[in-house]
Amino acid sequence: MAGTSTAVLGQDELTLAKVGHKQQLKRRFNIWTMLSLSLCLLATWEALSATLISSLIAGGPVSAIYGFLLAWFGTLAQSASLAEIGSMYPTAGGQYHWSACLSPPRISKFTSYIVGWASCIGLIATTASAAFACAIQVSGLIVLCQPDYNLQPWLVVVVFWTVLLVGGIVNLFGVKLLPAFSIVSCIFFTFIF
Repeated sequence: MAGTSTAVLGQDELTLAKVGHKQQLKRRFNIWTMLSLSLCLLATWEALSATLISSLIAGGPVSAIYGFLLAWFGTLAQSASLAEIGSMYPTAGGQYHWSACLSPPRISKFTSYIVGWASCIGLIATTASAAFACAIQVSGLIVLCQPDYNLQPWLVVVVFWTVLLVGGIVNLFGVKLLPAFSIVSCIFFTFIF
C-alpha cells in the first residue's frame, strides 16, 4: 500500500491495511440497511412464539422469565466478546479467520478448518430450516383458507424448494437490490404486523 494517499482510502480500507489486508468487497449496506436486515433476520416474534410454549409447559412463567434473562445476559456477553475480536480483526472471514489468528500456530489451520466447516453447516441448516418453516406456514395458510383441501406432503416440498430458488436468484442476480429489500421488508413487517 506504499504510495497510496490516506486521503483516498476510506476508514474501512485503512483499518484493513493496518492488519495487512486489502479491501476487495463492495460495501452496499449502510447502518440503516444493516439494522433492517438484522431485524428481519431475528424474526423475534416467530422465534419467541415457537420457543415460549416449551418453557411455559416445562417450568411455567417463572421458568420463561428467568430463562429469558439468562439467555439475554449470555447473548450479551457473547456479542461483546465477538465485537471485541471483530474490532481487532475486521475481516469478512469472521470466526474462522479469528480462530486462525488467535490459536497457537501449530493448530491454527486445524481450528480454522473446524470453525469454518461448523459455520458452513450452521448456515446451511439455518437456511433450510427457514425455508421449511416458510413452506409449513404457506401450507397451513392453504388449509386455513380452504378447509376442504387435502394437503399433500409433496406440496410442502415444492414450496420449500421454491423459497430456496427465489432466495438464491435474488442473492445471485439482485445483489444491488438487497439493501432496498431489507429496508422495505423491515418497514412492511413493522407497520403491518
